[in-house]
Amino acid sequence: MIKNLLKISLVISIVYLTPVFGQSFSFIPAHTHLTGAPETDIAFEIPLINLAQENITICIVRRMNALPGEWTSSFCFDESCFPPFLDSIATTSDFQSSPIAPGATVDFSLHVFPDTTRGLGQIKLVAKNMKNLADSIVVDLTASNELTGIKDIDVANDFKLFQNYPNPFNPSTVINFFIDTEALISLDVFDALGNHVGNLFSERKNAGMHSITFQTGNLASGIYFYRITANYDNNNPKSFTKKMILEK
Repeated sequence: MIKNLLKISLVISIVYLTPVFGQSFSFIPAHTHLTGAPETDIAFEIPLINLAQENITICIVRRMNALPGEWTSSFCFDESCFPPFLDSIATTSDFQSSPIAPGATVDFSLHVFPDTTRGLGQIKLVAKNMKNLADSIVVDLTASNELTGIKDIDVANDFKLFQNYPNPFNPSTVINFFIDTEALISLDVFDALGNHVGNLFSERKNAGMHSITFQTGNLASGIYFYRITANYDNNNPKSFTKKMILEK
């Protein structure tokens, strides 16, 4: 079996629409070029910093979201993340945030989830001071993926946790893992705050590839983490954690 290895290239250009009295906030990406594999979370960290002498409320609007295939993009404020269909958020209580104090920073991030579709995508963000809409910053993102090579699928020969699929998902997703030797395996799910949501199973598994379907039940939309732990007879446990997105 073979698979295409796709390289995701993302370039961000920033345009400042600066009022005569100066910019009241900063909205600069930590990186302007990122690469990532298909079906993984590519996160752009863009901190919001208040440069003014008073509290300010910032609104971020996604003006363009032209992505190929089933790619999606979504927003996060600190620990609160929002579904891909939401095109605007603000530093208000409606979005589990609050006006930014002078000199303070709010961690904003944009998450791109590419599938295996090749193509070119564009995203435009506009950040505005709600007290003066002319005080704004525009961020343009260009996303592309290229065929970089073909190789045999890696044959797992050690303990390994694979990315769930589909992701984002609703109402269920499949989690695959491989263990090289018989062990007591536990698979647990946590929310974005680290709270334990539930244990999917805890039992001995034989060496080889295994698969489990995770049903969301009454869980709310958001970011979750699944962690697998292998307890071997030599008392040398191993664990891996991956992120998954539930959309309802």
